[in-house]
Amino acid sequence: MEQAKFDQSIGNADTTTVFTDYYEKWLETYKFGKVARITEQEYRYTLRQITELLPNVQLLSMTRLRYQQFINELCTVMPSNVHSDN
Repeated sequence: MEQAKFDQSIGNADTTTVFTDYYEKWLETYKFGKVARITEQEYRYTLRQITELLPNVQLLSMTRLRYQQFINELCTVMPSNVHSDN
């Protein structure tokens, strides 16, 4: 079941796509304009962090382990208040 969900979402993406580009397109498609303004700001903050911490990483090389390592690193650099327009 999990594989089927994957195949219907990111599994259909061009694996040479850069992860930041994929995430940004995902935000534009599924989140922006559909969530609260503060939530959009949090997504934008995460996008900036992805751009900084995972530059030029293609979907092909984005494994669960690499993504979890990113999340762990993000937790160490994330300020207690990410609700800014920077």
